[in-house]
Amino acid sequence: REGAVRHVTFDLPIALQREEIEFLAFGHPIVDALVDRVRSTEYGGRTSVRRILTDEIPRARGWLFIYELELGGLSPRRQLLPVFVHLDGRVDAELAQWLLARSMSLRQESFQDELAIPDHDERFEGALLAAENETVTTLLDLQADMQAVNLERLEEERRKRERFYNYRSIAAEEKRAANHRTYDRLLNSPEPDDRRILPVWQKNLEQAEHMITLIEEERVERLSELDGREQVTAQHQLFAASYVSVEPDPAPLFAQAEAALTPSMFSTFKGLCKPVSAFNLASLLPTIEKRRRDLVAMAEKLPAVDIPLAAAIGESLEAALADCDVYAPSERELLLGAVQYFLLLDDEDHDLKAPDGFVDDARVAAIVLDVVGRPELTVNLKGAYENAVAG
Repeated sequence: REGAVRHVTFDLPIALQREEIEFLAFGHPIVDALVDRVRSTEYGGRTSVRRILTDEIPRARGWLFIYELELGGLSPRRQLLPVFVHLDGRVDAELAQWLLARSMSLRQESFQDELAIPDHDERFEGALLAAENETVTTLLDLQADMQAVNLERLEEERRKRERFYNYRSIAAEEKRAANHRTYDRLLNSPEPDDRRILPVWQKNLEQAEHMITLIEEERVERLSELDGREQVTAQHQLFAASYVSVEPDPAPLFAQAEAALTPSMFSTFKGLCKPVSAFNLASLLPTIEKRRRDLVAMAEKLPAVDIPLAAAIGESLEAALADCDVYAPSERELLLGAVQYFLLLDDEDHDLKAPDGFVDDARVAAIVLDVVGRPELTVNLKGAYENAVAG
């Protein structure tokens, strides 16, 4: 912190205008050191867990692999290839490009609730194999495309270099011949002044002859650079890997619920929504089942309470929680709120003290199940709810 101060910029025009400001680009020691650091196998950023909340693309979960492709030939080429593999093994090139572009935009992707990375099981190994196969296929296609073009460019480059050195050889030979004529004239001249400058022209002649030799040596060297470049070499390296979860933005989800509920109902419901893991959400299943069975058993003691509606709510929520792994974290928050609202006795209307005590519970559950993409679970629930409202 108390060392030398360095003024730097990424803006080339500024660096050109002010010599005291260093231009940060490839080749600068600071930039090169940073690149070497992030490319090292010890750098933790080579692997990551990314949770992306967005409504730009459909929800998805899987692994994103970033490969570095390098192709040889006359015009070497290096590029990054993103490969995204869904949990079911599908390779998604479009999503891979979208994720790479988002990474380069440096948008914030850190959240309070941590996303757990899956174990390196058979699914991961299968995803890695699929990514490798996709990368090799892409690399071979690029190599084949470059091969024909490379041969044409190689022949053109060889002809261009031959023409260039032929021109230089002719020019050098003409200069040597001109110097030689001048040297011979001075050598045979009887004039003392001509004899005095003879050493200068002898030196000029030697330099001209040396230049011809240098041109021929350079010709051989430059043409030999093209040898062995007929074939386009290809290789790849895994650059980075991430487990990615693309999830709906929770803000619109809560907005949908808010629009369908009364302010007091939404306020109570929103207060019950908390980040919850799939395991902890699924652990509430026995509690819901017990509440439903208890209410059915109490039907004779509570004739004024709409037990069929309560049972329909319980059955719908039980079905929703049967497989909690399919929900995004933001969706699990809403489901937790719906479950807790159902378990809460004194909500909008007390569940056991009013004939329509479960109407608000049914409304909350129906809205949440619609929002999280389980509308099929609301069929019986909506029917019981509509009957209750009509009654």
